[in-house]
Amino acid sequence: MSQYVVEFGAEQLRLVADAIKLILPEPRQICIDSSHDKMSYTSTAKTFDEVVNDLATGIVASAVIRTTDAAIRYALITSPQIHIPPLALWMGTIEIAVENWTSTWDALLKQPGLRFVCVGLEEGLELRDEQISPETFPWEADGLLAGAVRANGETDWTQRVAAP
Repeated sequence: MSQYVVEFGAEQLRLVADAIKLILPEPRQICIDSSHDKMSYTSTAKTFDEVVNDLATGIVASAVIRTTDAAIRYALITSPQIHIPPLALWMGTIEIAVENWTSTWDALLKQPGLRFVCVGLEEGLELRDEQISPETFPWEADGLLAGAVRANGETDWTQRVAAP
């Protein structure tokens, strides 16, 4: 079975958090890493909103959210400070374990304030700041099934979806 990696980003953390809350049913387990111990996740009893507050203050650098929905393996929120290559946006990732990723894609495209949304087969893209525009987005990247990007300050998407 294939896996699909849906990624999206915004200047504001709340936009990414709201998009994850929209897609994921009530979180089952949240694991966090601290800003000084990146990518070393530990389980937390904090609520999703408490973890988002910790992300906003910099206490937490990223969070993995798991749910009971078997179609979704996990969601991830990462702060701009940990992206390699550098990306000045808050980023959300949702890994989907079913072939039908289009409902997640469609729901994210309706979210105001997101700068990009993309779907990759097996892997996500490693985006850099200079690629977050319609002219420079990596439309031809290996494994990219769908991509959408907004010019800064714009509301309309420039998007492409690969033929099945």
